[in-house]
Amino acid sequence: MNELEKFVDAATIVTKADAQGKITYVNEKFCEISGYSFDEAIGRDHNIVNSGTHPHEFWRNMYRTVVKDKKIWNAICVNRKKDGSLYYVDSFIKGDFNEEGRLIGYMSIRQDVSNIYKANEEIKKSQEQIVQINSELKEALEDAENAKMVALNDLDFMIKKSQNELLGIVVRTALWVILGVGLITTGLYVFSILVNAETQIIGSTWSNMFGILLTNAFSIVGTIMGVKYATEKQNN
Repeated sequence: MNELEKFVDAATIVTKADAQGKITYVNEKFCEISGYSFDEAIGRDHNIVNSGTHPHEFWRNMYRTVVKDKKIWNAICVNRKKDGSLYYVDSFIKGDFNEEGRLIGYMSIRQDVSNIYKANEEIKKSQEQIVQINSELKEALEDAENAKMVALNDLDFMIKKSQNELLGIVVRTALWVILGVGLITTGLYVFSILVNAETQIIGSTWSNMFGILLTNAFSIVGTIMGVKYATEKQNN
């Protein structure tokens, strides 16, 4: 083994297999990461580290690339250790052909990228959580804005209702006062007639008082209705 082979063997996972896929060589890196010893791996199929997570088409594509097209195949593979846990490797697989072009074996070099893959997964989850939080925050802000509008509408309705009720009370009170004064004045006029008192002055007074009351009544009602109309127009 030359210096380059020693360097590659020390830095990466190196395996070799015959044309039937039976393992003929594994390096220490393979044993260290997979959990299988050299003796446990030799003579067995690479299925010992197959996690079962990849579809059949994934491996059919590998076979077409390596055997039929005689090219180097590269992909991230999910493998399973002896203890059942998963690990991720950046795999390069190449076919070994003799001078006649017949397949005599496979060579593979793999780099353990489990830490990088897991870090990327954590970043992806964090990004998804951020998107979720932003979505929930947006919904919360929309709900708050809707609640604000409902509260303002309710407050506006209550103010208008209070104003209308107050105006109604004022109008009714004014009318009752005018009616009361009118009845008292009329009663005095009738009483003066019954007791044969001088009714000319009383009648004149009654007529003037009643006219004033009616005039003031219409003035008060008109003023109140004008204020009510102006208030409603301003609120709208």
